[in-house]
Amino acid sequence: MKKYLILCFVVLFISFQTGAQETPEQLFSLGVEAYSARQYADAMRYFSTIIESGYASGEVYYNMGNTAYKQHNIPLAILYYEKARLLIPGDEDLLFNLELAQSRTVDKIEPLPLLFYERWWNSFLIFLPPGGWAILSLGVFALSAVLFLVYRFISGMTLRKVGFYGFLTGMVFFLLTVVLSVASQQQLTAHKHAIVFAPSATAKSSPADDSIDIFVVHEGTKVEITEHVGEWVRVKLGNGSVGWLKSKAIEVI
Repeated sequence: MKKYLILCFVVLFISFQTGAQETPEQLFSLGVEAYSARQYADAMRYFSTIIESGYASGEVYYNMGNTAYKQHNIPLAILYYEKARLLIPGDEDLLFNLELAQSRTVDKIEPLPLLFYERWWNSFLIFLPPGGWAILSLGVFALSAVLFLVYRFISGMTLRKVGFYGFLTGMVFFLLTVVLSVASQQQLTAHKHAIVFAPSATAKSSPADDSIDIFVVHEGTKVEITEHVGEWVRVKLGNGSVGWLKSKAIEVI
């Protein structure tokens, strides 16, 4: 009987604890309220809890970046703005805040200029968030299928022509959206970037402490990771400079 009562108490306690836990939506609302009240430590705690629970989104990352910026933690703000940009790449407020945070970093690195077709292609990729092109491609495919059925089964000549040429046009757009969907996903996974968190870090010519110093970067600078060797990572700056940094000096986006 005693064991039974203890078991019931444990079950009720666990149930109470589970029911008392806030949902991600509730935590997000609490975080926004805390941010509006300038209680930035509380806001950071609420948003961090959401991320640790595996419910992160572009909006959560964006608000984490805003909160970190208000706490004057520029590298952390840039890290979360960059995370948000992977999920909501065309958000104007996000891009403005990211640029504002970057203006407060020590390093002013001018990126290599892109060719016109690279700029054109990138503008297409960020037109929709990741997964958006995949959803659009499914919609275009469904519409093309309907137009094909119109061409195949409707007897009127005018409607058959509309169905036929609409189907061909739809398939062209379908293939284009599939290519953009694949390219968008590859852009997320093919290149791994990071933000420098060390106040300053010296890039070496090789993964060794006694190798030649190449350049120095400071907190908040974005780098591209191209190789790992032990505790070292080979990084590339936006201006094309390449060197080796200790992995503890950076945080991966």
